[in-house]
Amino acid sequence: MKKNFILKLMGLFYLISGIILNIDMIITKSWPTYIFSIICIIGVLFLILGFIMKKISWVIQIAISTIFLLIFLYLLFS
Repeated sequence: MKKNFILKLMGLFYLISGIILNIDMIITKSWPTYIFSIICIIGVLFLILGFIMKKISWVIQIAISTIFLLIFLYLLFS
């Protein structure tokens, strides 16, 4: 398996979904676009961590990604 592949993949997922949701909120002139900007920042941090850090155990990568996925879903549906 490639080095920190799961972390990079989840970072890309958060970044793209945050950008899409942020654009949707701006188009519909809704209020809390800062929440989706935070999701974009989390995605960028995941990508940076994936490229900078040495090989991280895949269990730790999945744990970190799952925790942030639950936070993402909570923010999305609350």
